[in-house]
Amino acid sequence: MSEFKLVVFDWDGTLMDSQARIVACLRAAVMDVGIAARSDEQYRNIIGLGLGPTSIALATDYIYGDEMMLRYSLVLVPAVVLVLAVTSGLLALRPYTESLDYLNRWSAEHEK
Repeated sequence: MSEFKLVVFDWDGTLMDSQARIVACLRAAVMDVGIAARSDEQYRNIIGLGLGPTSIALATDYIYGDEMMLRYSLVLVPAVVLVLAVTSGLLALRPYTESLDYLNRWSAEHEK
């Protein structure tokens, strides 16, 4: 048996440079959905960004189509995310409370 329980690799940039593959995947996805293609440099610029900045950039480019509309993307994206978050939270509340009740019943049975 090995003395190591876990080995962690820093994949990207250490074992493999995945940037070219990510750009190729983005290019293919854009073609599949029929959105206007961007340059490879523009695709590289969004690699590594969080979902928030990427969502703002996508809304600005593909919903409004004008960089000057950034302020509207900064309102639209959080509003949509808020509605989705509240909806998912409300939908998850009942299964969560049922799981919590089950856990409490199970714990009471097995603590004896």
